[in-house]
Amino acid sequence: MKRPRPGTVDDGAADAQPDDVRRPLEAGLLVLLCVSAVSSRRAQAAGRVEDPDEIIAKTGSVPEEEPAAYSRPHARLKLSLEGFSIGTSWGMPVGLKGLHLEAYPLSRPWMRGGVGLTGGVGSATTEGVSASAVYGLFGVSVGTQYPARVTPFLEGHVAGGFMTATLDRPVTLGTVTVDNASGTTWLVVRGLDAGAEMYVFGRAYLSVSLGWMRSSWASPDFNPYAPPTTTKNVRITTVTADSLLWKVGLGI
Repeated sequence: MKRPRPGTVDDGAADAQPDDVRRPLEAGLLVLLCVSAVSSRRAQAAGRVEDPDEIIAKTGSVPEEEPAAYSRPHARLKLSLEGFSIGTSWGMPVGLKGLHLEAYPLSRPWMRGGVGLTGGVGSATTEGVSASAVYGLFGVSVGTQYPARVTPFLEGHVAGGFMTATLDRPVTLGTVTVDNASGTTWLVVRGLDAGAEMYVFGRAYLSVSLGWMRSSWASPDFNPYAPPTTTKNVRITTVTADSLLWKVGLGI
């Protein structure tokens, strides 16, 4: 082995092998490539739009809330204007009109039961004779209905009360002349009507119905079998008649 001469510089570094220089460079390039690849994958993952199926698979199924059941309103209270007529023994029907207030303590989606008060007046004229009447009734009702925004219904009812009638001038019954006659008697009605209730604002509704009404009351009548000399020419008889019933009302 040769020793360098004094005063000379050892150039062993210059004589080093090329592989000793390339190995550190290759390792650095490999690390740089790995870092670049990882950064590129992260950038792609951040910018990629996920498929909806993948999102559902990751998050799982979201429970759906069931909508609250629709609460269908039904009748509780109703105020109506109604009209019907009663018969008389002397062939003069008397038309009656009044206000009818009905409360429904039993009101279910398909059926209802109520109690009601009615009060009104009536009048009739025949052969120059006019009669006026005032009546009041208390009754019950039961019916069926189909709850909807427009609720059709069918309702039966029965009521009883009083009626006061007054004649404005004398009237002759047979051989008897009745002057300034007035009196109070009983009145019973029963009937059936069908109609619809149209909800216009919240629980408020309009009601329209048509039906049939049968009325009975005690009416004075001429007794054709009474002897001419007796004073019992007038008798009290029960008069029953059928008529049209109509109602128009507001309710909640």
